[in-house]
Amino acid sequence: MDLTIGVVPQSSIYDEVLFEMLDHHGVPYRQVDREGEPRKYPIVLISRYSEEAYALALRSCNSESDVLIAEKIVAFDLVLSLLGGGVIDRRDNFDLAVNAEEEKLLSAVRERLFSLKLPLVRKWYWPGSAKACCVLTHDIDWFDYSPFHKQVVKQSANPFRLLRLAFDSLVRKKDYGWNIPETAALEQEYGFKSTFFFQMSYGGKDLLEQSADILKKQSFELALHGAETSYRDPESLRDELALFRKRIGLDPRGLRYHILKFEPPHTWEIEAAAGLEYDATFYFNRFFGFRAGICFPYHPFSQQSRIPILELPTGYMDWTSLHKAQGAREQLETLEKTRRAVEAYHGVLVANFHNTYLNRETFPSVYGTFKGLLETAKREGYWVATARECANWWQLRASAQIDPRLESGEVVCSPSRAGVVVEREDGSSQMIAPSQTA
Repeated sequence: MDLTIGVVPQSSIYDEVLFEMLDHHGVPYRQVDREGEPRKYPIVLISRYSEEAYALALRSCNSESDVLIAEKIVAFDLVLSLLGGGVIDRRDNFDLAVNAEEEKLLSAVRERLFSLKLPLVRKWYWPGSAKACCVLTHDIDWFDYSPFHKQVVKQSANPFRLLRLAFDSLVRKKDYGWNIPETAALEQEYGFKSTFFFQMSYGGKDLLEQSADILKKQSFELALHGAETSYRDPESLRDELALFRKRIGLDPRGLRYHILKFEPPHTWEIEAAAGLEYDATFYFNRFFGFRAGICFPYHPFSQQSRIPILELPTGYMDWTSLHKAQGAREQLETLEKTRRAVEAYHGVLVANFHNTYLNRETFPSVYGTFKGLLETAKREGYWVATARECANWWQLRASAQIDPRLESGEVVCSPSRAGVVVEREDGSSQMIAPSQTA
C-alpha cells in the first residue's frame, strides 16, 4: 500500500506554503493528477477549500474523513507573513510561531494515518539521525581591534588587565582582532568547520587574501559579507560578487549583509537573481532568537511565490550579548535557551561569532560562550555544518523520493540519501538508515 500523501494543487500561494511546510518535516507527498488515471492515497490535503478541489480529493481517497483542509488546521496568512518578512516584532523571540503551526499540520496528518492503522513515514531532518544541526558562522568586519575600545573596557575594569593589554598592543604590537587562525584551529579540535563572511572593502589593515588562503587550505567555507548598499541594489551585489571571485578565487554561494541590512522580500529576490543559494541575514542585531518565528532553513515568500533561495535563520549573535551588556553566565543561559528552542523542533542553530570578539584576553566571556557551544554541539551529537553544507543538505533532502509503502506489515522505502523515521500508533518509532546506493 502506498503511504505517500496526496495534495490537490490549486495554483495558489497557499499551495506553496503547504508544500514548504511538508518539506520541512520530510512528509512524502505527491500532487494529485487532475487529468491522468485516478489513484488512491491514504489521505489527501487541500490548502484551501473549493468545490472542485474537494471533489478531486474525494475521488483520490476512500472517505470524506481522509480529506484534510489545511486552512482549517494552520494559520496560513500568519505563516506567509512571517516567512515573507512582513512581521516586524522587535524582541527576543523564541516563540517559533511558524514551527508551532507546522506541528499542528503534522499532528493532523499523523492522527488521521493512525486512525487508519497506518504509520507516518517521513524523512529525518539531518544526516546521521542527528537531533539538530549547528551552523557556526563568523562575520569579519575588521582585521584588527583596539584593546582600548569601550567594549573591551566594559568586559573588565581591572587596571592590571588593561595595562597588560595596552603593553602587548603598544610594545609587542599584538593584534587582538584577527584571530582567524586561532578560531579555525579551535574548531578543528572538535572536528568542526565553519563559514567566514568577508567584506570586499576594509579600511586600514586588510588581510583578506592571507585569511582566505589559510581557510581554503583547511576546507572552511568563505562567503560574502555584503555591503550596506547591495542589499537593495542588484548592480552593487553583482560588483561585490565579481570582486569576491577576483580576490578570493571562488564563487561565494551565500552571504550575510553587514549590520544585517535587509529589505524583504526584495533583498531575497536580488540574491536569488544573482544565483546565490542561501542568505543568513534575517535577524535583529539587538534581539536574540528567530525573527521569522522558525528554526528551519526555509524558502522565503513574495506575494506571488516561494523565492528560490534558502534563508538560514540566525538565532544567536555575540554582538547582541555585548549590546545587552550580558556577563558570561547570562550569555551561556541565552545560548542554552536558543539551543533548547531549536532542539524542540529538531531545527538548526545558526550562531554568529565575530572574529574581533573571539579573543580570550579582550572578550573572555564571548570566547567562553563560543567554546561552550562547541563542547555542547559535540556532546549532544549535533550535525555541525558550514552554511553551504546545511543549505545543500536541506535542498537534497527536500528532493529525495522515499516512496514509502506498506508490504506485509513492513515499511519499505526507495533508496535515498535521507534517513527515514517510521512513527506508529503505539508511540514507537523506527529509524531507517539512508541507502548507500542512492
